[in-house]
Amino acid sequence: MLNRSRRNLALLGAGCVFALATACSGGQHPSAASSASPVAAVPVPSSTPDIVPAGDGIRLGSGWYAFQHFKGLAFRWADNDAEFTACPTAAHRTVSMLIQPGPGVGSRPFQMTVSGNQGDSLTTMVNGVKPVRIAIRKGATAETFVLHARSKNLPTPHDPRVLNYRALVIGIRSPITACRNGIRFDGSPIALDKNWYTLEHYQGQTFRWVNNDAQIVLTKAQPAPFTLEAEVAAGPSLAGAPLKIAVQSADGKTLAAQGPIVGRSYAAFHLPAQPKGTVLTLHVQSADAKVPHDPRTLNFRVFSLKIKP
Repeated sequence: MLNRSRRNLALLGAGCVFALATACSGGQHPSAASSASPVAAVPVPSSTPDIVPAGDGIRLGSGWYAFQHFKGLAFRWADNDAEFTACPTAAHRTVSMLIQPGPGVGSRPFQMTVSGNQGDSLTTMVNGVKPVRIAIRKGATAETFVLHARSKNLPTPHDPRVLNYRALVIGIRSPITACRNGIRFDGSPIALDKNWYTLEHYQGQTFRWVNNDAQIVLTKAQPAPFTLEAEVAAGPSLAGAPLKIAVQSADGKTLAAQGPIVGRSYAAFHLPAQPKGTVLTLHVQSADAKVPHDPRTLNFRVFSLKIKP
C-alpha cells in the first residue's frame, strides 16, 4: 500500500489535487502541540513515512518543523527558508511539491521563491494547495533548494510558532541512492581531508564519526562571507558534556563556533571569505571518554555538510 506522501505525489503527478484541496479548505491550519524550533527539527530518513515518499531521492534539510498528521493529511510546517536537497537521475530531473499557505501569511495566497544552489529558481503564487515543480539543470548531480515565502510572519493563534506554509509532499522519483558523496551529497565545493572515520549506514542514516579536528578543504574559492552548515550530533566520548564545535583555520585560529548543540541539529558557522584550497578544522573540547565495545573515540558525528551563501 502506498504511504500518504507517495499517494500525494501520485496525485500531484497526475495533476489531480482536488481531494487534497477539499480536505484542506476552509482556512483551517491545525498545528501540533509541540513547538520545537525548526532549526532543531530532525530530518527523517526516506525509509520512514514523511512528506518525502519512501526511497525517494530527496533529503530534507534545515528549516522544517516536525512531521505531523491531522485529519488524514501528513505534512510539515515551515517558518521560512526551509531546505531540501534533490538528487536527480537522467530520467527524473523535476522536483514536484504540494505547498499550502499557513496562518503566517494570513492563510491567503502568497509569493514563494524557490532558489537552488546550482542556479535553478522560480517564483510563483501559492493559492490553496499549489503544485510547484522545478527542473534541475542538466549536468547537476544534486541541488539544494530554499523555499522562501514573502510574508509578514503573522502570529498563529494558540501556537508560538510562525507557520507561513506547509508541504504535503516533496518528491523527484529518483532513488535515494542517487544522493552520492556521503555527507557531501548536495554538491557543495568541499572535500573531506584528515581525521574522519569511514562512512557508515545505520537504521536508514548515513554519517561519519569524528574523534577530533576533522578537516574540510574548500575546492572552490569563497570570495564573500559564507556559511558552513553541518548537521551534527554529540557522541559518547563527550560523556554527557555539551557539544561545542569550533571551526579553526590552519594556524589554529577560531573563525566561528557553535554550541551547546542539543540533539541532532544544524550548526551554522558564519565564515569570512576564503581562497580555494583553504583547510578548515572542526575542533571540540572533550574528555575523550572510552566507548564500550568500540576502540574509537567518538566525540561527534556528522550527517551532512554544505556551503551556503
